[in-house]
Amino acid sequence: MPVEILPRLEDCNCFAVRSAARHVGQFYDQFLAPIGLRTTQFSILAKLKQREPLTINALAKDMVMDRTTLGRNVLPLERDGLIRIEPVASDRRAKELRLTNTGEKRLQAALKAWSPAQAQFETTFGTKRAGELRALLRSVVSFQGVSMSNDIFDYSVPVFLRGHGILAELLKKAESHAAERKIAPAVLLTARLFPDMYPLTGQVQAACDTAKRATARLVGKEAPRFEDNEVSFDELHARIRKTTEFVESHPADAFLAVADRTIEMKMGSGTVSLTASQYLTRFALPNFYFHITTAYDILRHNGVPLGKRDYIGNMAS
Repeated sequence: MPVEILPRLEDCNCFAVRSAARHVGQFYDQFLAPIGLRTTQFSILAKLKQREPLTINALAKDMVMDRTTLGRNVLPLERDGLIRIEPVASDRRAKELRLTNTGEKRLQAALKAWSPAQAQFETTFGTKRAGELRALLRSVVSFQGVSMSNDIFDYSVPVFLRGHGILAELLKKAESHAAERKIAPAVLLTARLFPDMYPLTGQVQAACDTAKRATARLVGKEAPRFEDNEVSFDELHARIRKTTEFVESHPADAFLAVADRTIEMKMGSGTVSLTASQYLTRFALPNFYFHITTAYDILRHNGVPLGKRDYIGNMAS
């Protein structure tokens, strides 16, 4: 058998850039640690200072980060009162981020800690070389010579998370409608379009299960099992939340190697083998939207005042 010659890891562009980024990040983190921030969180606060308010999507684009990774960095900032996340005035379903007064003060303290780190790096590495390095790295970020897309991730996790948000808003409107019209919640929760179809609760459960199982199959994990025992709006919201937590716990990097994965599904008495792309586009996404659409149709058929915009959701977030 011919001997496969592996390339040297040191010759990999991605490895070199990531290694350098980790090394420099650890250096700056040492200076920011007394302030209670890491370099990524410091960058988020600085970006908001420059351009606030920003939606999650806009901030993720500016930071060249996927939403899941950004979320893990944003949550501690919100918990510590450094930023606030609030609905957009023009569309209550969209969320935007703003610095708080506490966040402004923390950023000013961080800038004082960052300055000596910047000065020491440029003294050691050289001011001119540092400037050339920044220019070179900016050109790498804007490089369009090869595809750097992660389609499997882009058309799964963010889509599922957005669908969960829309589904949750539909349920909130249904609950308000029932309260205003003095309709027992069970009337809507058990409503069906036809006797052989799932009721509203089943449609929500199926939409959540599709997102959960699809994510697990794509990254090669076992999906958690949830009992289908929800009988109230609060319990359905909880189902959506725990499914969302599972889906968004998988960063974009987890999907980079899935393009060549074969996914086998039992269909009737047989088994279907699909590539990850085929599975996502031929089954997971159509099935996900089928159940969200049916949930919408059940509520609309039963008098809940919904329109197409409620189903489509906010296109800016």
